[in-house]
Amino acid sequence: MPGYSSVWFDVFARTIPEPQTRREVDFLAKFLPPPGFHRLLDVACGTGRHARELGRRGYAVRGVELDESLVAENRARGDAQVEYAAGDMRDLAAAAPGRPFDAVLCLWQSLFGFEDATNERVFHGLVSRAREGGRLLLDLYHRGFFEHRLGERAFDRDGVRGVERKSMDGDRLTVRLEYAQRPDVVDTYTWRVFEPEELARYAGSFGLSLVAACSEFDATSRPTPDRPRMQLVFAKGE
Repeated sequence: MPGYSSVWFDVFARTIPEPQTRREVDFLAKFLPPPGFHRLLDVACGTGRHARELGRRGYAVRGVELDESLVAENRARGDAQVEYAAGDMRDLAAAAPGRPFDAVLCLWQSLFGFEDATNERVFHGLVSRAREGGRLLLDLYHRGFFEHRLGERAFDRDGVRGVERKSMDGDRLTVRLEYAQRPDVVDTYTWRVFEPEELARYAGSFGLSLVAACSEFDATSRPTPDRPRMQLVFAKGE
């Protein structure tokens, strides 16, 4: 899967309001209470919105991002308690060396965008960067939501118009995005998508146990096919 384009970031990531980020970090902090959880690894950190807010709350965060221009932008802000590194999730040993972290985060569908063997290697890399007793927090698409919402739809996000086309082949979701103002840019992404129970079993094969399965970044809200995203919290070695 190619990296996310600068247009995608401008349309979908930079437009996320700060109150939403704070609410999502409230959820993360609930499952990562200090002082037991302090050093965090944010994989595919993008614009750094979660890393930045976590740093404000006293966590020591390393954000890893494939797009070097985003890394430079994040570093230029001088976010307290956050260290940004350019790196590929397929090689976290290089991108985030040293002792394991108290928790590893991968938020919004950046995970499982490769063929099965590489997906397995990436997931193993995430698990290996968490300490024993540490946690892995994932924010992913719910397969059941998209299975019944395929096809084409127009979107208008803060004045940027375009077309989104979604298709599925087995457990693979493909999303193609075209932008009216930027006809030269077409984003196409394919991911393996899971039901929550299936992902819990998959994670179990890596020695993880399920702590919580939620939606809407709300610990009281269970994952459902009526909502596009789900958050799963796993413990390593507990």
